[in-house]
Amino acid sequence: MKVELAYGRGALSVDLPDERATAVGAVRMPGLPDAEGAIAAALRNPIGAPPLRRAVQRGQSVAIAVGGISRPAPVRAMLSAALNELRHIPPSDIAAIAATGARRASAAELADAFGGDIAAACEVVGHDAYSAAGLTSAGAAVGDIDGMPISLNRRWAESDIRIAVGIAAPHMFTGFSGGPNVVAPGLAGVDAITALLGGAAIGHPKARWGVVDGNPIYDAARRIARAAGADFGVEATINRGGGITSVYAGDALAAHKAARGVAARLVMRSVREPFDVVVTSGGGWPLDRSLCAAAGAISAAAQVLRRGGTIICAAECADGVPDGSEFARALASGGALAADGATLASGGGTSDALDMARRHWFKGVGHWRARALAG
Repeated sequence: MKVELAYGRGALSVDLPDERATAVGAVRMPGLPDAEGAIAAALRNPIGAPPLRRAVQRGQSVAIAVGGISRPAPVRAMLSAALNELRHIPPSDIAAIAATGARRASAAELADAFGGDIAAACEVVGHDAYSAAGLTSAGAAVGDIDGMPISLNRRWAESDIRIAVGIAAPHMFTGFSGGPNVVAPGLAGVDAITALLGGAAIGHPKARWGVVDGNPIYDAARRIARAAGADFGVEATINRGGGITSVYAGDALAAHKAARGVAARLVMRSVREPFDVVVTSGGGWPLDRSLCAAAGAISAAAQVLRRGGTIICAAECADGVPDGSEFARALASGGALAADGATLASGGGTSDALDMARRHWFKGVGHWRARALAG
């Protein structure tokens, strides 16, 4: 059996014995033949909301929170279509905000997701979870998480109309990406993010791939998004190549529910029994740009691994761990950490650090991916 594993901007070919190997993967679904037309149709025939063009009046300010910017092509297509429906609104009244949570988007990422015509049609803003000036209290209606008040991006909170754009895909802690997660943790302050992804929540048995009902992280994100006024949502599902396979718009939570249903059918698979060895891919660039970024793929592989089994993950890790990140500090806190490509060389010290990650929540953003690696 020959298997192609996405690796960086290319692929690795792996030969496996036919009699001992089982191929498990997403349904191969081609992208929509007219993705732009499909997005426009969704915006004009939304679920549980008026068409976007009618929902926004001239003189109103608009904030568009954009999640999933690591997949710039589908994000750019959805954002472009939304902006086309808002041509009656001056560009100075529209802000497109990269909803990256505690991670600051690089200039290159912003250029990929928001370059060209998009930058001319609105103001592009990178969310900064650490900037007190760029955050504001979400107010009593939103409440708190374990006593921690919720702060959100100021531009979002103070806009008249708020639109969330995301990609629905299975996620290791929130159940699915996109939807309310674009607002929180996507636009939240660092303290709120730390509380949202706290140890009790991440350790909950329902904080896992594909589960939203009873998932404390998704439940909190949904409550925040509803109370913080996500007026409209645009959600897509994508295939391995980043092509859009379905798109929904309208009420933010209803659109996400529809999209995540498609994602579950196309991406999630059941197996008869766990495997002794799982060979997987970090997903290719940019999903395998670092060991931290590839943690999700390793976590997914662990779902079908027999206890004590082995995961082999092909990830280019062009950015390393990356060095200097909180993720690196979490893994190295008990000893030396070495990363060569996708190989984590762990001595006793790093094993101790991973044991600590299993048992405890580190008070710092980025440590939750160390927790995912710990299993």
